[in-house]
Amino acid sequence: MNVKEEITNKLTEEKESKIECKGEEQKLTDAPFIKVCQILPNMRVSAKVRVCDRTKIKYLNKKMSAKLRVRNFLVGDSSGVIPYTAFNEEINELGEIMGEVIEIKNAWAKFYKSTLQVSKGKSGSLQTVQDTNFPTKEQLLEHYNKTQLETASDLASGAVYYSEIVGIKYQVGGRNIYQKPVMTELELRPEPENVYDDKAVSVWLNDRKVGYIPKKQNKAVFKALMEKIPLKSFLGIYVPRYELKYCIPQNVKNVPITISTILQEIEWRPVILYPEDLIAL
Repeated sequence: MNVKEEITNKLTEEKESKIECKGEEQKLTDAPFIKVCQILPNMRVSAKVRVCDRTKIKYLNKKMSAKLRVRNFLVGDSSGVIPYTAFNEEINELGEIMGEVIEIKNAWAKFYKSTLQVSKGKSGSLQTVQDTNFPTKEQLLEHYNKTQLETASDLASGAVYYSEIVGIKYQVGGRNIYQKPVMTELELRPEPENVYDDKAVSVWLNDRKVGYIPKKQNKAVFKALMEKIPLKSFLGIYVPRYELKYCIPQNVKNVPITISTILQEIEWRPVILYPEDLIAL
């Protein structure tokens, strides 16, 4: 064997070795199946979930509306519910399997507008599966609705809700809220005499008004305050450390806050930190 053939064979062996290593590495990086409550930002996700709801179709660019359709679907399991973002043809595919159980493999989790979402991405895939023991769509939506102030008619005892502070710029010293650390306690006050909204709920810090609960979220909170139901409220989005089920709120654009009817002292763990971080732990 001459030198040229020897070098060629060596290069071929190294190339084949790299291909084998790359294949093994690819197998190792396949995302293991996890529960919805275990999903963190910037991670590959494989999970078995049920498609239980969907939002309206949005167009990212009206001039190219045929190519840039986007729609959020709610998917979940026994541990929680999370938005799944679909684009273009995938919207039609998911629309045809509404209510079905699917396996999502190697999808991507990320924050968008302060909301943790999952999307298939380039390397992800999904397929329908049969699982008669999986929670029904109604069960998943019931749990989701209980944690969303837009749909709650009453605040349940021992529950946690999420909202945000709006109108900060219209309050004297309201922007000071941005310098406060997470878990800073807040006070909620009903304003039945408010000329713009007779169900208004204002947010106070050290006896200074910093803003309001959004109008679409204030009815159940207003009712609880008028009935003198004790509430706790603080900066950031937190969940009780012992709780395995939670639903991250959608489309939080302003300062996020947690509202709780849990009165005893408990440990909390952050779902979204504000204002320093936007990372789930």
